[in-house]
Amino acid sequence: MFRPAVSSFAGTTIGRLNLERPAIGLMAIASWFRFAHWRWMHPVERPAGGKRTDRVWMYQSVTKKERLDSEPIDYSEFGVFRGESLFVWLNNIAHPGSRFVGFDTFTGLPERWRATELEGAFNVYGRIPETNDPRCGFEVGLFQAFRVKYEVLGAVQEYIRVCVKIL
Repeated sequence: MFRPAVSSFAGTTIGRLNLERPAIGLMAIASWFRFAHWRWMHPVERPAGGKRTDRVWMYQSVTKKERLDSEPIDYSEFGVFRGESLFVWLNNIAHPGSRFVGFDTFTGLPERWRATELEGAFNVYGRIPETNDPRCGFEVGLFQAFRVKYEVLGAVQEYIRVCVKIL
């Protein structure tokens, strides 16, 4: 008798609760802990002037500490907006063999991403960031549309690397 009463109560009340906001908060907290753990495992030098309000110093520190400029890298950024952070990486990593690709619709988010970024947020009205660097390119559209193209390209490049090593 107790169990059906509890099931009936839970079915009529829990079904009406909107757990989206608490879930978003818990996901944000979990992301913060993962990032804090990563920062603890990969310490970077603090900027000379104390705390900085931008991320440029962190990008420069990571580039220097991990020696990302010592060999070619493939850098992909999803949701580049105006390309500001991609251009920081592009300027910090001068290796001529590195490639940089930015993915974005450039017309805003196609759907609500989280409570603070609603559909249409990050809209730059189709303007693609401009660069003269031949190592950098932009793919317009949703990443899902390009995933197969890049998986096939990656497999072909890996095959070529193996063949070159054998020769």
